[in-house]
Amino acid sequence: MVDLEKWRAEFYKMHTGDNQDTKRTAFRRARETLTNTKVVIVENDIYSIPSVRPTIWSDADKMIDDARSWNPVS
Repeated sequence: MVDLEKWRAEFYKMHTGDNQDTKRTAFRRARETLTNTKVVIVENDIYSIPSVRPTIWSDADKMIDDARSWNPVS
């Protein structure tokens, strides 16, 4: 679980945007996407990962596994 302001501060530290407006827009888009797809849930500005993962994650898990096993040399 993470407070909105703590999450935002960490995001801004890691984001490579040139200015605060770029970081603000990127954070808003990321937060909206994650909450709209139920990857994270929010209650009273506290964000957390749900105990039951949404169906979309099974596709993401497969893509990650495929990417990890990909070998461009072979």
